[in-house]
Amino acid sequence: MANPAQLQPAAPPAAPTLTEDMLRKRFLDFDNTEVYEDVKVHGANEHARNFVVQFGPQKAEIATDLDASEIEFYIDKARSREEDPPIRWINIWNPGKQMEAVSLLADRYGFSARLKMSIVMWDMMKDNRPKAPEPTHRLGRPSFSRSRRDLEQGANGAVQQPEQKEQNKMAEMLMSRTTEEDAATFHLMQSSLNYTSIDPDQAFICLGANWLHQRPKFTAKGHEKKEGSLVPPKHWSWFVLCNDNTVISFHEAATYDAVPEGESIHQWRKDELKYMRSNTLKVLKQLSKNASQKEKIAFTQLSNVRFSLRDDADNPAALGVEGSSNLFYYLFEDYSAAVDIVNSSKKTLESLRKVVLSDHQRQHDTKGIINKIYTLKRELSQLKQLFASYKTLIERLLAEFDLNGDAKGDGNRGDAKGRLSKKARDRFERLKDRIQSLMLDAIQEALGEQQSLQETWFNLTRERDSRATARLTRSATLLAKLSVLFLPVTFMTSYFSVEIPHLMDNYTPRTYWVSFAVIASVSFVALFFFGRVLELLTDGFEEMAERARRWLVERMCWPGSRAHREARRAEAEEERELDGWKI
Repeated sequence: MANPAQLQPAAPPAAPTLTEDMLRKRFLDFDNTEVYEDVKVHGANEHARNFVVQFGPQKAEIATDLDASEIEFYIDKARSREEDPPIRWINIWNPGKQMEAVSLLADRYGFSARLKMSIVMWDMMKDNRPKAPEPTHRLGRPSFSRSRRDLEQGANGAVQQPEQKEQNKMAEMLMSRTTEEDAATFHLMQSSLNYTSIDPDQAFICLGANWLHQRPKFTAKGHEKKEGSLVPPKHWSWFVLCNDNTVISFHEAATYDAVPEGESIHQWRKDELKYMRSNTLKVLKQLSKNASQKEKIAFTQLSNVRFSLRDDADNPAALGVEGSSNLFYYLFEDYSAAVDIVNSSKKTLESLRKVVLSDHQRQHDTKGIINKIYTLKRELSQLKQLFASYKTLIERLLAEFDLNGDAKGDGNRGDAKGRLSKKARDRFERLKDRIQSLMLDAIQEALGEQQSLQETWFNLTRERDSRATARLTRSATLLAKLSVLFLPVTFMTSYFSVEIPHLMDNYTPRTYWVSFAVIASVSFVALFFFGRVLELLTDGFEEMAERARRWLVERMCWPGSRAHREARRAEAEEERELDGWKI
């Protein structure tokens, strides 16, 4: 008989203890061509979790999809060697599904409880769903857990990993503590396009805002392209500059626009994800030497982070400050949707201008045109508020520094506010000016043109209505004149139709037609030659009636009539005195 102990399932092997050498093997040479290509594929994968880059002038190393324990070990122990690159960048995709890693980073750098909870719960509260995040079906196929070690490794099956179980427990606990007020606050922040946040502290400074990205290109054949919103899709990100030459970026989970009819859902969302991550991946790729050799990068998208650094043996700390400050700046500087906004606003205004100046459209599509005008104004106002919030955010960031780069009121060089280099501050100043000149001024000009088109539309509509009223008046006048012409004839015909004794015997057809001719002729002459006389008589009678009314008001004892007479009498006396002085 078998031993009962032998019937028990074997316990899973214990996870090997993480060592520094094991972690260092995860970091690969980013200047290697194969590694560079693998990282590009990883960045385009919506299931990617994170990456960590450490770089300097001579080398750059990158690791992808680290778990929480590896991130904890890395930030505590892995940078003890002097030969390690001085600058590091930790990027987290979808922080709501990496709560443990986010909590470790927040505790390490001293995030406030509110900032930490905002990052952790942002994605959970986005849809107001009080449940833990679970694997969902995206892009038409199930989302499985992937291996931590290999980016291209397949699914692990339905069995949850211990880290995922812990993740779900944390999510359930957080959601159980969430109040209706918390949910309403999150909804307000997430629904506001121009909402921004800045959190300065002793060890870091954190900026959060909505960033715009392009829409995928419409390629469906045989389907009409519907006119989309002028405001591009948005995604929320936090950028944190820490006091140890570390930059941390958190990006909310990807949310996609509605897929147009005829487009492939998988391809459309793949393209939108590429645009959503375009700025982050643009900065990442340019940390490798392969970017300049293999990529065609527009000069407006060049990021001068790694290869502008120079080794300084006398001041090695300045190297890390310069590199992390420039990285922080280029993550903030996102022009991916700016050109589309300007071009789209010009096209929309041009099409609206043609419609406004078209007589046919004014007569048949008044409701649709008014809706387009007000929609354009609302969207331009939203964009203006968004870019104004960017400008305000930069001003608040720069206000944390004095001319020497130290925090105002605190000369401590160890805090993060004293770690933003002068070159980075100058770049932020120039970016603020470009936001004003390229975006805010352009949007204000578009708003002015929209207002002019709106006024033109209503003026033309009033003119059209005035012409219609004039035509109606002329028609009514014509009918009145015709009635004047035929009214005497009608009276005459009625007179001849009355059966009066002794008179009927004397009426003959000749009498009727002679009377008809005379009365019709007199009516015609009176209509066309005495019409103006009637108008003058009518105006004269109206003026006489007005004078009679004034006379009665002055003579009768109505309230105010005596005071009115006294006022007129005083005016007459003043006139006589003036005449006497003239003499």
